[in-house]
Amino acid sequence: MKNNVSLQKFILLSFATIFFASCLHTPFSKKERNPKDIIKLSLLCRKNSKNNWIRPLKSFKYDKTFYISRFPLITTTNIAYIRLIPAKEYGKSYLELHFDTHGRYLWTQVSAEYRRRLLLLTLDKQPYGKIEVKKFSEGGLLLIKIPFENEIAKRISENAKLNYEEAH
Repeated sequence: MKNNVSLQKFILLSFATIFFASCLHTPFSKKERNPKDIIKLSLLCRKNSKNNWIRPLKSFKYDKTFYISRFPLITTTNIAYIRLIPAKEYGKSYLELHFDTHGRYLWTQVSAEYRRRLLLLTLDKQPYGKIEVKKFSEGGLLLIKIPFENEIAKRISENAKLNYEEAH
Protein backbone atom coordinates (compact mmCIF):
# COMPACT_ATOMS: atom_id res chain seq x y z
CA MET A 1 0.00 0.00 0.00
CA LYS A 2 2.80 2.37 0.94
CA ASN A 3 4.70 1.56 -2.28
CA ASN A 4 1.55 2.14 -4.31
CA VAL A 5 1.04 5.63 -2.83
CA SER A 6 4.68 6.63 -3.43
CA LEU A 7 4.44 5.37 -7.03
CA GLN A 8 1.33 7.48 -7.58
CA LYS A 9 3.09 10.54 -6.13
CA PHE A 10 6.11 9.91 -8.35
CA ILE A 11 3.93 9.63 -11.48
CA LEU A 12 1.96 12.76 -10.55
CA LEU A 13 5.17 14.72 -9.89
CA SER A 14 6.66 13.52 -13.21
CA PHE A 15 3.61 14.66 -15.19
CA ALA A 16 3.57 18.01 -13.40
CA THR A 17 7.27 18.56 -14.16
CA ILE A 18 6.83 17.66 -17.83
CA PHE A 19 3.76 19.89 -18.14
CA PHE A 20 5.41 22.96 -16.58
CA ALA A 21 8.63 22.44 -18.52
CA SER A 22 6.68 22.32 -21.78
CA CYS A 23 4.87 25.55 -20.86
CA LEU A 24 8.19 27.36 -20.61
CA HIS A 25 9.02 26.59 -24.26
CA THR A 26 5.81 27.72 -25.94
CA PRO A 27 6.03 30.10 -28.89
CA PHE A 28 4.44 32.79 -26.74
CA SER A 29 7.51 33.01 -24.54
CA LYS A 30 9.67 33.86 -27.59
CA LYS A 31 10.00 37.41 -28.77
CA GLU A 32 7.25 37.69 -31.34
CA ARG A 33 8.09 39.23 -34.70
CA ASN A 34 5.61 40.30 -37.31
CA PRO A 35 6.81 39.03 -40.68
CA LYS A 36 7.53 41.85 -43.09
CA ASP A 37 8.02 42.02 -46.84
CA ILE A 38 5.89 38.98 -47.63
CA ILE A 39 6.44 38.17 -51.30
CA LYS A 40 3.77 36.39 -53.34
CA LEU A 41 3.67 35.54 -57.02
CA SER A 42 0.11 35.26 -58.31
CA LEU A 43 -1.36 34.66 -61.73
CA LEU A 44 -2.94 37.54 -63.67
CA CYS A 45 -5.79 36.97 -66.09
CA ARG A 46 -7.79 39.29 -68.34
CA LYS A 47 -11.12 37.51 -67.87
CA ASN A 48 -12.95 36.82 -64.64
CA SER A 49 -14.24 33.43 -65.72
CA LYS A 50 -14.25 31.59 -62.37
CA ASN A 51 -14.67 32.43 -58.73
CA ASN A 52 -10.99 32.03 -57.92
CA TRP A 53 -10.09 35.65 -58.74
CA ILE A 54 -9.86 38.22 -55.97
CA ARG A 55 -10.25 41.65 -57.46
CA PRO A 56 -9.71 43.58 -60.64
CA LEU A 57 -6.47 45.49 -61.08
CA LYS A 58 -6.43 48.41 -63.51
CA SER A 59 -3.31 48.54 -65.65
CA PHE A 60 -1.51 51.87 -65.75
CA LYS A 61 0.31 51.25 -69.00
CA TYR A 62 -2.60 49.83 -70.98
CA ASP A 63 -6.29 50.53 -70.70
CA LYS A 64 -6.99 46.97 -69.58
CA THR A 65 -8.24 45.32 -66.44
CA PHE A 66 -6.50 42.26 -65.02
CA TYR A 67 -7.77 39.92 -62.33
CA ILE A 68 -5.52 38.66 -59.54
CA SER A 69 -5.67 34.99 -58.63
CA ARG A 70 -6.90 34.28 -55.11
CA PHE A 71 -4.33 31.53 -54.59
CA PRO A 72 -0.65 32.56 -54.89
CA LEU A 73 1.59 30.24 -56.89
CA ILE A 74 4.77 30.90 -54.89
CA THR A 75 5.19 32.64 -51.52
CA THR A 76 7.98 33.82 -49.22
CA THR A 77 8.08 30.43 -47.50
CA ASN A 78 9.59 28.95 -50.69
CA ILE A 79 12.31 31.59 -51.09
CA ALA A 80 15.52 30.50 -49.34
CA TYR A 81 17.35 33.79 -49.93
CA ILE A 82 17.46 36.79 -52.25
CA ARG A 83 20.56 38.07 -53.99
CA LEU A 84 20.74 41.70 -55.09
CA ILE A 85 21.84 42.44 -58.68
CA PRO A 86 22.79 46.05 -59.56
CA ALA A 87 20.36 47.57 -62.05
CA LYS A 88 21.26 49.86 -64.95
CA GLU A 89 19.69 52.76 -63.10
CA TYR A 90 21.91 54.29 -60.42
CA GLY A 91 20.91 53.43 -56.85
CA LYS A 92 18.58 50.59 -57.82
CA SER A 93 18.80 46.81 -57.70
CA TYR A 94 17.04 43.81 -59.15
CA LEU A 95 16.08 40.86 -56.99
CA GLU A 96 17.24 37.34 -57.77
CA LEU A 97 15.05 34.88 -55.88
CA HIS A 98 16.68 31.58 -54.90
CA PHE A 99 14.11 28.90 -54.11
CA ASP A 100 14.36 25.97 -51.73
CA THR A 101 13.69 22.44 -53.04
CA HIS A 102 9.92 22.78 -52.85
CA GLY A 103 10.14 26.26 -54.39
CA ARG A 104 12.24 24.84 -57.26
CA TYR A 105 9.56 22.25 -57.89
CA LEU A 106 6.83 24.92 -57.83
CA TRP A 107 8.78 27.27 -60.12
CA THR A 108 9.41 24.43 -62.58
CA GLN A 109 5.67 23.73 -62.67
CA VAL A 110 4.76 27.42 -62.96
CA SER A 111 7.29 28.13 -65.72
CA ALA A 112 6.08 25.11 -67.69
CA GLU A 113 2.35 25.66 -67.29
CA TYR A 114 2.15 29.47 -67.45
CA ARG A 115 4.74 30.24 -70.11
CA ARG A 116 4.01 33.57 -71.88
CA ARG A 117 1.60 34.51 -69.07
CA LEU A 118 1.79 37.32 -66.53
CA LEU A 119 2.47 36.93 -62.82
CA LEU A 120 1.91 39.66 -60.28
CA LEU A 121 4.55 40.34 -57.64
CA THR A 122 2.90 41.49 -54.42
CA LEU A 123 4.83 42.81 -51.48
CA ASP A 124 2.86 42.89 -48.21
CA LYS A 125 -0.42 42.48 -50.12
CA GLN A 126 0.31 45.49 -52.34
CA PRO A 127 0.81 44.96 -56.09
CA TYR A 128 4.39 45.88 -56.95
CA GLY A 129 4.89 44.82 -60.55
CA LYS A 130 4.22 42.20 -63.16
CA ILE A 131 6.55 39.49 -64.42
CA GLU A 132 6.20 37.64 -67.68
CA VAL A 133 7.13 33.97 -67.63
CA LYS A 134 9.19 33.82 -70.82
CA LYS A 135 10.56 30.29 -70.83
CA PHE A 136 10.62 27.00 -68.98
CA SER A 137 13.09 27.03 -66.11
CA GLU A 138 14.12 24.35 -63.65
CA GLY A 139 17.16 26.11 -62.21
CA GLY A 140 15.53 27.22 -58.97
CA LEU A 141 16.11 30.94 -59.34
CA LEU A 142 14.16 33.84 -60.77
CA LEU A 143 15.51 37.26 -61.71
CA ILE A 144 12.90 39.95 -61.14
CA LYS A 145 13.71 42.82 -63.48
CA ILE A 146 11.78 45.42 -61.54
CA PRO A 147 14.18 48.09 -60.24
CA PHE A 148 13.97 48.49 -56.46
CA GLU A 149 15.65 51.25 -54.46
CA ASN A 150 18.83 49.84 -52.90
CA GLU A 151 17.61 50.30 -49.30
CA ILE A 152 14.26 48.69 -50.05
CA ALA A 153 15.94 45.80 -51.89
CA LYS A 154 18.35 45.23 -48.98
CA ARG A 155 15.46 45.26 -46.49
CA ILE A 156 13.48 42.78 -48.62
CA SER A 157 16.51 40.50 -48.83
CA GLU A 158 17.15 40.54 -45.07
CA ASN A 159 13.48 39.99 -44.22
CA ALA A 160 13.22 37.15 -46.74
CA LYS A 161 15.89 35.22 -44.82
CA LEU A 162 14.10 35.81 -41.52
CA ASN A 163 10.71 34.87 -42.99
CA TYR A 164 12.14 31.66 -44.46
CA GLU A 165 13.84 30.68 -41.19
CA GLU A 166 10.64 31.32 -39.23
CA ALA A 167 8.59 29.19 -41.62
CA HIS A 168 10.99 26.23 -41.49
